[in-house]
Amino acid sequence: MELKLSKYKACICEGSAENAIIDILVDEHLLIFEREEMLDEEVIRCRNAKRLKC
Repeated sequence: MELKLSKYKACICEGSAENAIIDILVDEHLLIFEREEMLDEEVIRCRNAKRLKC
């Protein structure tokens, strides 16, 4: 069975350390998606998931 992903992905991080790690992983092509597939091509910083409206 092949994993099928949506056209756009949201990477959500709480803090700056997590944000930096995800940025490195994306830039080094170590994830299963590319930056161009991410919403606004960047990591979303959000401390409270209830505030995130998608």
